[in-house]
Order: sequence, then C-alpha cells, then structure tokens
Amino acid sequence: AVAGKEIDGVGGSIAQYAIGITNADADYGFSDKWDIVDLPVYPRRASYLQLQKSTAYQGAIPDRVAGTFERLLYVLSDDKPLLQGTKTSIAELHKTKKPLPYTDGQVSISELIGFAPSGREAFQRYAADFAPILKKYGGTAWLSVRAEMPIVCEKLWDHWTLVTLPSMDAMKTMFQSDEWQKANENRMAATERRLSVLSKPVKIPVPS
Repeated sequence: AVAGKEIDGVGGSIAQYAIGITNADADYGFSDKWDIVDLPVYPRRASYLQLQKSTAYQGAIPDRVAGTFERLLYVLSDDKPLLQGTKTSIAELHKTKKPLPYTDGQVSISELIGFAPSGREAFQRYAADFAPILKKYGGTAWLSVRAEMPIVCEKLWDHWTLVTLPSMDAMKTMFQSDEWQKANENRMAATERRLSVLSKPVKIPVPS
C-alpha cells in the first residue's frame, strides 16, 4: 500500500496486479517461483529515481525485504510490437492511468524473452500464427514491448509480452491444441530462454 501511494505521488500508476499461479502443469512451461506480478508505469526514468528517494518508500523497504525471497525488476519500454493486435502501449497506460481491465477467472501470461541469433524473425512468424489462435480461444494481447534494462535481475532479456485468456480452461485448451503446438515450434526456435509466469489479475491494492 505504501508503494502504491508513493507511485501515485511521482505521477505513476499500476497497470496490473496479479497473483501468481504456481501449481500449473509443468508441461505448460510456466515458472512456479513467482507469487505476485505487478506492472507499475512511470512517466519517465527520473520519476522512478525520485520514488527511490522517498522517505516513506525507503521506510517500507524492510517490510518488503522481510516478505520476499526473490524479486525480479526490469525496465520495459515501448517498441514496435512483435505480437500482432496488441491493445495498448506503455505510453497509453501512462496517459490514461487506468489499470488493464479483467474479469473473474481470467488468467494472465507474462513472458520475458531472450532471442536466439536471428530469432526475432522466427518470433514474428510465430506471432503471425499465434494471433488468430489467441483470438479463437478468447484471449487478448495487451503488450509487446522492449525489455530494456535490468534493475534486479541476473539475466539479460530482449522482449516482454502480456496476454490474457478468459479462464484456466481456455488456456489449457489452447496450449493442448494442435494449432498451438505447431505455432510453438517457431516460438521455441526463436528463443534461447523464456520466463513465463501464469497469474490471476486481481483488484489493485488501494493506498491507505
């Protein structure tokens, strides 16, 4: 709650707050390490640096450290989307300061991507095949942006995507489909490493 209030104070907002789903079938390729996925949006880098100097924010750090085993923090920035039909951008999220909409039962898939050599082209082939598949199963591609710079992360990444599906059942059905399995061949060929996290969007905590 303290962080949310301080993010508001520097002109930022939280676009999505989601609870990690850590018991999904390992065959789907999701990491089971992450309990929370949140997406704060800042108007500029200086705003994030200003946040770090906040007395209230600094005072809350011991509680955050005591409550976490591991964190991953990465700077994301707008780029030409690789996923087709993305609904928004970081600039638009900052402009509206509105969280992404969600419905009960909906799941989010956030993925950090490290491309193989020449993998960007292969990923674009995957993206072209994936767009109608995602639509068929009721999903939405929200963001496809550059993974620009690590803040708390031991690995370097190239891109980050965020998609949602209406339910766990829809996600499972899509991933088990022959069309997804075929499209996924290009995804695997395009990437050297992936960090995929399945989560459930919830109401953003209100600053007190």
